[in-house]
Amino acid sequence: MPLMSKAFPNTKTNRLYLLLKKKIEDGVYAAGTQLPSCRRLSEEFDVSYVTACLALKTLVDQGLARNRRGRGIFVPDYTTEMPAARQVKLICTSFDTPSAAAFRKEGMEVFEKAGWQVRPLEIRDREAVGDEIGDFSSFVILYGFGFACYRKIVAEIERIRAQQRVVVIGERCERHGIASVIADEPQQIRLAMELLRRSGRRRVGLLCGNLGNSVEQERVAAWRNFHRSADGETVWQRYFFEMGITDADGDDRIFTAEYLKRTHADGRLKAIDALIVPDPPLARVTAGFFRDHNIRIPEDIALVSIGDADFLSFLSPRITVVDPDMRAHIQAALEFLEERHNRHNRLPLLHLCEPYLKIRESVPAEPQ
Repeated sequence: MPLMSKAFPNTKTNRLYLLLKKKIEDGVYAAGTQLPSCRRLSEEFDVSYVTACLALKTLVDQGLARNRRGRGIFVPDYTTEMPAARQVKLICTSFDTPSAAAFRKEGMEVFEKAGWQVRPLEIRDREAVGDEIGDFSSFVILYGFGFACYRKIVAEIERIRAQQRVVVIGERCERHGIASVIADEPQQIRLAMELLRRSGRRRVGLLCGNLGNSVEQERVAAWRNFHRSADGETVWQRYFFEMGITDADGDDRIFTAEYLKRTHADGRLKAIDALIVPDPPLARVTAGFFRDHNIRIPEDIALVSIGDADFLSFLSPRITVVDPDMRAHIQAALEFLEERHNRHNRLPLLHLCEPYLKIRESVPAEPQ
């Protein structure tokens, strides 16, 4: 528990910490300046050497100061302080999947060609990710941790105030001040609809988690507004499936399975010949449900997902996936970090990649 916790409101350590914190916030200790040493603080505020050191450590732990080994503890200047060298870490949970391997390959090629030093890292432990981000000598690009894990990582990034050195690929974190590179999802939905038009599917459903989410609203708008082909002959029948998932509902996959069970029971699935499930984890649940209920893919219902074909590739049904081009994401991350390295701080945090998309069908793995 942090020393500044309300559980210890009257300790000398906490009182000194709060005093130093206020001096930093008031500009008495300006950005970039060195804080007094433990010995000097102990003399100035009549506390023990250990108390002074603990107060300084708390400032560092809370991201209000930075320990530069061999030099002392400084107030960081987050508006101008950037890594001096053009160094970047490519951090992923594993490079074993094709998409993660593409992240590593494209990342190294694009950044090294631009003269950057690149260090790819496989890290599964969230705390270890925080340690790497806490190294202020490098920029960081994150990929493939999943939404739930990103929420915890984002909290760590905010704690140490490292937002300006981090880029997240594939997840939206811009509201936390972190640059995010994602595919243009409305364009992906339109591309999925075009694929279904070409294959003769006209009774198309869209599975939505919660329409209160802005991303879901963009998806639905693109789906509804894709009216007809260039010759004006295509007439669509649309079926909207909103599950109404909230944070209180727990595991989205369990909720999705229950929702599909109800939808199948009341006969609504019989009305469609195609279903777009944008989120790969939910598409995976949907494919499993179809398999268990003898709904053939794609003969009975064509199943289309957006994002990561590798995540779905081991399933026995054949799922069509609109899969974004990793190189476009890496290039956008490079352009952003080049600007950051040049001390340009007023930059847009959300980058939508142009739809340089590959369409591929997930192929089931051969049985072992």
